[in-house]
Amino acid sequence: MRVFFIIFLFTFLFTGLAHPQSARDYYDRGVQKTGKNNLKGAIIDFSKAIDLDSSFQEAYYNRGILYFKTGKNQNAFADFTKSVSLNPADFDSYIMRGQVLFEMKKFSEAEEDFTIAVKIKPDSKEGYINRGAAYTELRFYNEALADYRKFIELDPADAEGYYLAGNVMRKISMYDEALSYFLKAVELKNDYAEAYLALGNVYRSRKDNGKAESYYGKALKYNPALPEAYNNRGNIYLDNGEYRDAISDFDEAVKLNNEYAFAYNNRGYAYLMTGEYGKAKTDFDRSLGLNPANAYLFRNYGYYYLAMKDNIKAKESWEKAILLDYKLEKELKKKIQELK
Repeated sequence: MRVFFIIFLFTFLFTGLAHPQSARDYYDRGVQKTGKNNLKGAIIDFSKAIDLDSSFQEAYYNRGILYFKTGKNQNAFADFTKSVSLNPADFDSYIMRGQVLFEMKKFSEAEEDFTIAVKIKPDSKEGYINRGAAYTELRFYNEALADYRKFIELDPADAEGYYLAGNVMRKISMYDEALSYFLKAVELKNDYAEAYLALGNVYRSRKDNGKAESYYGKALKYNPALPEAYNNRGNIYLDNGEYRDAISDFDEAVKLNNEYAFAYNNRGYAYLMTGEYGKAKTDFDRSLGLNPANAYLFRNYGYYYLAMKDNIKAKESWEKAILLDYKLEKELKKKIQELK
């Protein structure tokens, strides 16, 4: 989960004669328009303030905020860069430029900005949670966990720190610790849908489908727009042979995310189990177009071709599945031998 602490800090520091009055007037008008959600007009006014006073740091900063909010990341980056050049000790500008770099998937550069921010304000939780997100994307999991723990130390009542730390713990196989952190997250925030989803995934990995299904249900209660919760609960229904319920959940998953390759594959398998072979093939083909490296898709293709009595394609599909994931070898080698 990508986490941003977007800081909408509009500076109302009147600096006497430091700026020409007309530049200040445009700046103040830009602030007012921002408050009225007239972002385009605010950008124009901040730009006029900058035209009149090229050293107006607050105008660069606030215009950068609006560029970032409207998806103009290159412009936002330029404004925050100018802002830090005018005020090298401005914590907020480094945080915001780091967030722009993060959005642009320049995680190493984002981490550098967040590190500068942490040095400027070592007791500010925003620096640690943002740098933790960058470290996570860079797969520096121990460093990410250290930052999330520092965030928790600074604000032990914020559920998000526990949730993010738990996610990192799962990545480094600290499963029991991850479970305790997810439980703490929902204790602090009873409607934390993503944390319930994470709890469901933990219990699913432990093959405790009863608890997993319960937590997926809670996740969807608080956020019915979580395609992963529908997909994963659908897999539990598949395990139980409840194919119609599984199809219903997979339907919801692909409605929410029409590029959800795994959900198409899973629904295709459910259709296969109900004998709806045309629908199964359609879903498998859709999944293939979205993710051609899914071993379990080729496993399922094999079962489809077996049902179609095309043993050659079944064998080819299973061999492809084994190449992609050796864990399928035990199951599929036996099936290939049976074809002979």
